[in-house]
Amino acid sequence: MEIDFNRLNNETANNQIIHPREIFTILTKDKRYQYLRDVQSEVLDSWFAQRINKDTILKMNTGSGKTIVGLLIALSCLNEGFGPAVYVSPDDHLVDQVLQEATYLGIETTEDPNSISFRRGQAILVINTHKLFNGKSVFGLSDSSSPINISTLIIDDVHACIESIEQQFTLTIDSKSNGYKELFNLFEIGLQKQYPTSFPDLVEGDPNKNLQVPYWLWQKHTTDIIKILNKIKNDSSTQFKWPLIKDNIRLADCIFGGNQAEISLRCIPIDTIPSFINANRRVFMSATLLDDSILVSHLDVKNESISNLITPKTANDIGDRIILIPQEINPCISDEELKTFFKKLSISYNVVVIVPSQHRANYWQDVADKTLSSANIYNGIISLKNRHIGLVVLINRYDGIDLADDACRILVIDGLPDIRRRIDKIEQTILAGSDKVNTKLIQRIEQGMGRGIRSRADQCAVFLIGHKLTDQLYSKGAINKFSPATQAQLNLSDRIAEQLRGSSLDKLEDLINLSIEHDPRWVKASKEAIVHLKYEQACKMDPIILQQRYAFNAATMGNYGKAIQAIQRAIDNADEPKIKGWLLQQLATYTNFLDPVRSQRIQKSAIESNPHVIHPIEGVNYTRLGTVPISQSKSCREYALRFENCDKYLLGMHAIIEDLVFLPETSEKFEEALNNVALSLGFIGQRPDAEYHKGPDNLWQINSEKFLVIECKNGSTDDEIIKRYCDQLSGHMNWFEEEYRSNAIATPIIIHPVNVFSKDCSPHPKTRVLNQGKLSELRCALEAFSKAISSNENFGDIKTIEEALKHFDFTHGNFVNKYTLRYEVKQDR
Repeated sequence: MEIDFNRLNNETANNQIIHPREIFTILTKDKRYQYLRDVQSEVLDSWFAQRINKDTILKMNTGSGKTIVGLLIALSCLNEGFGPAVYVSPDDHLVDQVLQEATYLGIETTEDPNSISFRRGQAILVINTHKLFNGKSVFGLSDSSSPINISTLIIDDVHACIESIEQQFTLTIDSKSNGYKELFNLFEIGLQKQYPTSFPDLVEGDPNKNLQVPYWLWQKHTTDIIKILNKIKNDSSTQFKWPLIKDNIRLADCIFGGNQAEISLRCIPIDTIPSFINANRRVFMSATLLDDSILVSHLDVKNESISNLITPKTANDIGDRIILIPQEINPCISDEELKTFFKKLSISYNVVVIVPSQHRANYWQDVADKTLSSANIYNGIISLKNRHIGLVVLINRYDGIDLADDACRILVIDGLPDIRRRIDKIEQTILAGSDKVNTKLIQRIEQGMGRGIRSRADQCAVFLIGHKLTDQLYSKGAINKFSPATQAQLNLSDRIAEQLRGSSLDKLEDLINLSIEHDPRWVKASKEAIVHLKYEQACKMDPIILQQRYAFNAATMGNYGKAIQAIQRAIDNADEPKIKGWLLQQLATYTNFLDPVRSQRIQKSAIESNPHVIHPIEGVNYTRLGTVPISQSKSCREYALRFENCDKYLLGMHAIIEDLVFLPETSEKFEEALNNVALSLGFIGQRPDAEYHKGPDNLWQINSEKFLVIECKNGSTDDEIIKRYCDQLSGHMNWFEEEYRSNAIATPIIIHPVNVFSKDCSPHPKTRVLNQGKLSELRCALEAFSKAISSNENFGDIKTIEEALKHFDFTHGNFVNKYTLRYEVKQDR
């Protein structure tokens, strides 16, 4: 007897199953997917109860099964009639993973937006962020006559997606293009006036210089800017981006630097993608990252929707992870020792080292078995999953990759994550050391730390290395910005590490093996550390970012008065002077549309709070360094005692020394580090070019009458000191003589890899050079000096400091002769 199953299916369809847990039970799925985890069931039940909300934020620990949850929610919405449904992942690699997961579950999917099954709500469309968010999106833009409708939108790994979206809304124009040349000509005079000392370097293509166009000039020339950019709208670099920002170009920031012009907006005008804005249901899925403000600034999720947060009941669904910070355990451990240590471990385990840049990848080259960049990352990840490789270096990839189980048993985060966009580099300088910068860095680091744990049964040892990174973690409570799960595992690791204080790396190897090999004692301690852990019950919102979004939205509508009110509310919420000055500049930017005179007054107030913002049209009066109030040793002691203890002082000094390198595109870090060297040695330091846009990069006052006028060229790769650098240093000496009294004595110093000027140079006769060899001497001496004065019994002792200053020739009488040398001028042969 034949049974008509189609008839049964048709009758069932009339009473469509819509609860995602029930859907899971009827799917024809792979035998590995017989049951949902408790955390998945809890989340699905919670979502179903509040599914009528337009926006839902769903947080689950890394490796707890978010993809399955997202697919089941999408299928539930389709069954309820909320189709078409789209599932968005950050990149093609993760799209493939979602498609594979859907196949195992027996859920119909497609990658084709024109698929009939997708349009009819029968299959889930799985795409990367670029497919939806680009200037030629197949889904249509705000001016499209027939955009593709999306009813249900699932955005997985939302923080990684947002980074990709941000790049889509950032326009970069190469200096070789006609568009760049026309833009540069438009702003050349204004840039030269705003940045008189840095402008020549920009013209010469110095990659270290990032110069922001003053907002009053940008607004004044909006019509010309649009004409220029329209000419290149079909170029490969602009065709997918220009349509997204063109309607709001008057609100943009423009940076010239690195042989390109970069144009971006304070917030993303996400309403240019109507399919995103008009979706009936939007689910944003992420790991347990603490700062959710980016959902507002980039995706314009409404504040009231932020409260629609769904999490499992407990947060203990995370694998075993020991987190070690070896240079906090023993500040004397060097990078070379760590490199040797991890190479040894890679004989037994796959060791993955995430580095911020190609330069840092080069440091690992002699021990790396494979180096992965954007060009070869996906094949490299597949290899890691399939076999033992050894030590693998991953360049600037902190999210969007899955390194489960044996693919990565030891994960190393080496150094602070790099910043890609030039506007972000400028704002990092403006807000250096602020809570806002710390929060962003910690979030990025935590994303990287999550790559090695992909399930509750997984285990991984995580190392955070680099003195700069270590110092950042322990400054201003930054370590408390990690998620609760990471904090709990860090606290456990810290308690264990406390027993190893001052130990060598060999002791750490024993500890790692206990973790990775699942020693029962470690497993018990690890599980107990997180057993009572709960998720945060509310999203963390930065009220300043919320007001910035209100201001941006008002400005896009031409309501600058409302934008001004919103930014003023943000200023009222700002506690730190740096942030207040940064916000005052934004207030001045919006005010300039209505009252340019008042705008300049506000800009003047901004620079009083933060000297690194744009200078007003009339400029800024230079503030001379004052008299030296106390002895050098006492000033040195005051600097050292800013740190909690001698270990924290050593970390801080190592972080400074780490930035004293000859390397392109590091001038900002180098100059700030050099300023801190002055302070740490008991001198007075200043950065006139950065703070006043005139004068040398660094100015040291080493006693009541003696000064060092310092020009930093640590990014130079020339084999001689070129005439432009020579003339700059001479010009800075002229500046010094105009600004300081006649009895002030200045020594001109140029920092450059070599001490030989080109033959067309006429250096100031008193010029000294701090070259590659002398910088190495200075670094070694600073390290030895910091150790000498930081032993527990001598920390803060004036006599010890005085003796150390003399021993290492750090006194005002000896420093120049010891750590610089005379110049030479290249002669004709």
